[in-house]
Amino acid sequence: MFKQFSLTILCALATGVVWAQTDRTVSSFEDHIINEGKSFSLNGTDYTQPDVYYETLADGTFKAHRLTVQPTGTKAVTEPSLQMVTPNSVEICWKTRTELSTNKVFWGEAPDALTNEVNSAYEKLTQQYVWHRVHLDGLQPNHTYYYQVKSGKTSEIYSFRTLPEAGSNEKMRFLLLGDHQRNEVSDYEWLLHHAARRVNEKYGEGPMNQYVSCIFNMGDQVDYANYSNYELNHLYKNREVMSEVPGMTTVGNHELKGDPDVKIYESHYAYGSLVYQGISSGTAKYYAYQTGRVLWIGLDSDHTTAEQKEWARSVVTAADADESVDCIISIQHRPLYAEMYSNDVSLWMLNEMMPILSASPKHFLNAAGHHHLYARGQLTQWPTYHIITGGGVGTTVEGYEQLFDVCKVDLRNQEQVQATIDQWTYQIVEYDPATRTATVESYSVGNRRMALDGELVDRFSRCLSGGEAPAKPSIPARDMVLNEEDNLCQKDAVEGLHSAQYQIATDEAFENIVEDHVVCYQDLYGVDANYRPLDLNAGQPVTQLKLSVCEQLKRGSYFVRVRNRSMNLDWSEWSDASPFSFARLVEKPSIEVDAKEYATGQVIKVTLTGVEQLQNDAWVGIYAGERSPGSDNPSVLWDYVNGRTELTFTLNDGGGYYATVFVDGGYTEAAERARFLVNPNYDAERPFAITLDKDIYDEGDPVVVILTNAPVLNKDWVGIYSEGVVPRDGKSLSYLYVGSDKDGSVTLNVEGTANFIQPLSEGRYFVNYFLQDDYFEATDRIYFTVEKPTAIEQHESAPAQQGIYDLKGQRLPEGTALPRGIYIINGKKVVK
Repeated sequence: MFKQFSLTILCALATGVVWAQTDRTVSSFEDHIINEGKSFSLNGTDYTQPDVYYETLADGTFKAHRLTVQPTGTKAVTEPSLQMVTPNSVEICWKTRTELSTNKVFWGEAPDALTNEVNSAYEKLTQQYVWHRVHLDGLQPNHTYYYQVKSGKTSEIYSFRTLPEAGSNEKMRFLLLGDHQRNEVSDYEWLLHHAARRVNEKYGEGPMNQYVSCIFNMGDQVDYANYSNYELNHLYKNREVMSEVPGMTTVGNHELKGDPDVKIYESHYAYGSLVYQGISSGTAKYYAYQTGRVLWIGLDSDHTTAEQKEWARSVVTAADADESVDCIISIQHRPLYAEMYSNDVSLWMLNEMMPILSASPKHFLNAAGHHHLYARGQLTQWPTYHIITGGGVGTTVEGYEQLFDVCKVDLRNQEQVQATIDQWTYQIVEYDPATRTATVESYSVGNRRMALDGELVDRFSRCLSGGEAPAKPSIPARDMVLNEEDNLCQKDAVEGLHSAQYQIATDEAFENIVEDHVVCYQDLYGVDANYRPLDLNAGQPVTQLKLSVCEQLKRGSYFVRVRNRSMNLDWSEWSDASPFSFARLVEKPSIEVDAKEYATGQVIKVTLTGVEQLQNDAWVGIYAGERSPGSDNPSVLWDYVNGRTELTFTLNDGGGYYATVFVDGGYTEAAERARFLVNPNYDAERPFAITLDKDIYDEGDPVVVILTNAPVLNKDWVGIYSEGVVPRDGKSLSYLYVGSDKDGSVTLNVEGTANFIQPLSEGRYFVNYFLQDDYFEATDRIYFTVEKPTAIEQHESAPAQQGIYDLKGQRLPEGTALPRGIYIINGKKVVK
């Protein structure tokens, strides 16, 4: 039987039940769960495949029946999966439970003419997991082939299509999906099925591989890295599409759980063999992959190495000069920005990799996963979009599911993000060389709270040859003093702008910029009563800046300038500087303490500004720890302000505290909290501090935290976190209680420390001292880097034999502890 993953096979009609034809009004839905091999009955018809089935209701609307199918166990033989298709080759992979006598692929140019055969190369990865790989070469570009796998049993007949040649003017399309790591819900399969139908509807009947060249996944294909999860999560959930449409992926943090060296990952993917312009990474963790005139750069956002950066720099430099490449799309797991769990992002990708990638104007898009929703924004300094596509997670378990009305952790509306949509989505990416236009369309099937019939929820595009930049704008001078209720308005009301960037400075040369804001035509953030996205910028023209968002402005004189951006992300010139004066109607109060650390019994001086705006019942409270003020958490000390600018307090108990000011005699805080430490071991000559024994560690090194005059209160502890993680919301990678030695040390990242699973991998981390079994950070964070020793070149004068030598050629005894430096190890110069 010839299998065809397309509308013609998947769509069936039954009395009162139809598969999606798009754009139906879904008025209700019901979820159903069955095990593989079982069926779900609706109006007399049995269904066995995970999909959304639509029942026509009397009022002309539809009820969606969302069917989840869960695997019951591993298989003797899995369906084949396609990888790394090129104009002339493809890889066909599958898993068997045992080594079999016959493991072949039969292939040809017609389903009834499979006249070629190739034996598989296979590797026994575990006692019950044998991975097979067949590399077909010498194929014709942009050509359809058919194949069948015989491995104990004979598979169905499948088809695949090779890529057009590099530099071809063929229009290219791709699917983006992410984070399908669990199986409790079949949302990922619903997305794949709907994508197949949408592709047929938009581009024509037949197999999806005639219109879509590849599916790119953003990582977290598994929840935990072991071989059964690779089969029961990734292979199982892709079983109906991976045999005909090739798939590519990136390394996610869940691929590293249980597999920190990505050995299991690399046993499935041979991306290290990909070569672009003579450049190869030699690893599956990151790669460059050309598809027609589009170059994909797959990155590893968890192993943040200098080696990967230099490889990416060489790839982008080559692509920028390559006339066969018009468009660059970069993909990785961790995103640049997020508005829910907003600190759980990759600052390394944002600050170190994006300048490298966007050095080429061909860099159109950066796509990531990790967050289980859809988001879209663009970078201010480069004409590059960034998105999150992680909506196929396969579970509604708390901590995985991200819904605005459920998740209240670390929410932050950011100017760099224009849309966050908490729904299950996939994206169709199209590049048209004829117009040099790249387009992304995002389609949704809803979420746990709502069902949508593949609704188009977002669309954006960019012509990579550039467009017409907006005219130079201007802002008229204002004679009156402005306040927070006023707007800064451009002279002309310009239609069709994407955004405008406003900068406010204290000087006309804009050397001291105090406010920098981007106003976008759209800001989807949060949901309404029907769980639909809210547009916070609806009715707000980008040619106006609300001064209410300018929190750093104080009474005084300023200059403002603006530049406008087209929908093609082309910037205008900056306007001329325009002066204005500002004074708040109500100056926001501030509160400060005169030190970060105090002795017990020492006078703590609290200074207030803006007290003239405070009412008579305003008061200052001193609170212990990080708990929020309220009747169930009373202040330790307090006093009314009564117009004073200075108040004093004395505390006799050691611990972490904060001072805050309230209005209206209640618990409404009027200023940012001022945090401080009361240290029972206070010594003015030796202030409390933590230091590390190194700034840079090798993988596997212990991390020694040295304490100086620490408070050592009951259950104080020291912990390590990944850069960007909020301690209260995240998980420490290694921690220990400090004990009673105020000048002692704590050794982390070793067996026996709490939360320790394996040594820290390459990346950026921080360590801090936390008070009394809580998350109050008693001092500034100490950041550090973990690296791998890097072989930088073959050393011509290195001795031929194996071993470790110094640069003078002197062999070092086995077991020698190597300080940081340069060595010759097994013939290669290595930086440690």
